[in-house]
Amino acid sequence: MKTATILLLLGTAIAATACGGDPDPYPTRMVVIGMDGLDPNLLDAGIAAGEMPNFAMLAKRGDYLPLGTSLPPESPVAWANFITGTDPGGHGIFDFIHRRIRKNGVTPVSSMASTTASEDWIPLFGYRIPFSPGETTNMVRGRFFWEYLDEAGVPTTIVRAPDNFPPRETGARTFSGMGTPDLLGTMGVFSLYVEETPPNRDDFDGKAELYTIRVLDGAARSVLRGPDNDYRLGDDDRPSKSLIPVTIYPDRERKAARIDVGDEIRLLAEGEWSGWVPVSFPMIPNVVSAGGMVRIWLKSVTPLTVYVSPINIDPRDPAQDVSTPSEAAPELAGEIGPYYTQGMAEETNGARLKVLGAAEFTRQIDLVMDERERMLDVSLSRFDEEGGFLFFYVSTSDLSAHILYQYIDPDHPLYDAKEAEKYGGELRAVYRRMDRMLGKVLESVPEGTRVVVMSDHGFAPVRRKLSVNTWLYENGFLALREPEMQGSLEYYRNIDWLETKAYGVGFQGIYLNLYGRERTGLVNPDEAERVKSKIIRGLEALIDPKTGEKVVTKVYRREEVYHGDAVEDAPDLVIGFNRGYENADKSALGGVPKKLLEDNLDPWSGSHLMDPSHVPGVLLANTKFRLADPRLIDLTATVLKEFGIEVKSLPGRPIW
Repeated sequence: MKTATILLLLGTAIAATACGGDPDPYPTRMVVIGMDGLDPNLLDAGIAAGEMPNFAMLAKRGDYLPLGTSLPPESPVAWANFITGTDPGGHGIFDFIHRRIRKNGVTPVSSMASTTASEDWIPLFGYRIPFSPGETTNMVRGRFFWEYLDEAGVPTTIVRAPDNFPPRETGARTFSGMGTPDLLGTMGVFSLYVEETPPNRDDFDGKAELYTIRVLDGAARSVLRGPDNDYRLGDDDRPSKSLIPVTIYPDRERKAARIDVGDEIRLLAEGEWSGWVPVSFPMIPNVVSAGGMVRIWLKSVTPLTVYVSPINIDPRDPAQDVSTPSEAAPELAGEIGPYYTQGMAEETNGARLKVLGAAEFTRQIDLVMDERERMLDVSLSRFDEEGGFLFFYVSTSDLSAHILYQYIDPDHPLYDAKEAEKYGGELRAVYRRMDRMLGKVLESVPEGTRVVVMSDHGFAPVRRKLSVNTWLYENGFLALREPEMQGSLEYYRNIDWLETKAYGVGFQGIYLNLYGRERTGLVNPDEAERVKSKIIRGLEALIDPKTGEKVVTKVYRREEVYHGDAVEDAPDLVIGFNRGYENADKSALGGVPKKLLEDNLDPWSGSHLMDPSHVPGVLLANTKFRLADPRLIDLTATVLKEFGIEVKSLPGRPIW
């Protein structure tokens, strides 16, 4: 910082102290509201119907355009574009799922964060004590725009920005969002206690812990599984399980139950949600424990069915940092009460497994939104006092649409007219709530504040799914070790790497099995372009025999679309699916399903994992734009320019 700037700041602080008051707010003010997945088509319909008065007013007062999204248009990729001002070639996030190259193939891994355990331990009284803690690393490369703002002395608050876990070290006040795990280290595994085993029990793997219970002497006894206990190994030399008791006392006559979780007792009526319930898992008795919190829902008393939410990191005493500074999370909890810290708090897993129906799913997202509105109130109050920059993120516009799209798309395989009559207005209700949040912002910010609303991408129905790895197999690019086991093994366990030329990773990426890069690489570099060209021609020509539509709009070569030091880690090809199509989940995780194309019968009925041309985001502001084609990275440049910061290495163009 220049000497003159330091003297100016010191003078301002001394003057404020002499007057006995706080420093004046930072004179430049800007608020950006990030509404994940807000779709221009749905927004336009809401405005035309008169249901979105605050969006209509903002568009009339300033400007409104589609916002160019990322390639691929997946949330962690798109938000990384915005927070770094670069494309994936710069920030290194190419999908929800990346790959780790192994000795005998590859393994799918999360793209957003990587965790390594301590390797140095000493034995003590049957436990092992680490010399150093394990480490969780944020995988986004490059600098976040709020690091520049902080260095320039701009008061900055970033509320639940995706890709910010662990929170990037900075003097800005930040709260982590998408990518923040539950206490188990997953993206959200809930627990379900049932007297009657559900018919889809096999689908629960990886999404939920299923406990079969029996009521004996008036009580059903079970456990709640916590994080793995690295301090103690089991007989198989793997970390032992941490458990606390769960006891349920149903009163079938009154349709209620007492539910004991650890030392906590809750009484719930059938259909009622609890508030946040603290839980603590002993790791070393009386020495080390792991604390979190859950919400409980008594789904039914007959048969007895109890839902327990994923174990959230408790912001009042976080087991891992979920904010900067560390004390910001407990301070916020002191102002609004405990709140969801899990990155994707809306219970889409419960909806996909049909544990939560549409009515209960919308009730749960209301609980999330109630917390978000209280967060917004506190954030706006602080912004009023400090000025500077505020970013506030809302996930519900995205995660609700993933589940509720089936009720607004008559052509979806799951569409039911009677159900649509009941629940077809629920997604519009979420949009109205977005409008209400915008109204709060417009009413509270001082005159002269730049106000921006943006979404990272739009939305579309998912009616059919293509298995990319199955297509590669059927067209001779991928080989199986045991063809008779096709469809039975995931995570690349059935791939014959010595005969495979290409394989899919994640929802939209294809890698060549390249000699010198993959450990069992088959494709020589001089052959790579021929293989890529064949795959591109084949996928772009693929017609769905059921619909007569193209399945893929365009396939992109990485060197044509990405720029930066991370390009070498990018997929060799990126698939831009046609509207209405998406990769099959099992293929995204390294499976090779038997069916090439099939109807999407998953309640995850809406999505955006398609070609960017089909799912642009939205950009609204109370200032006219000079650009006719704004992109996410242009908004980054705009934020920095607003505060007089120029970063010549960033490619974005200011929008005004």
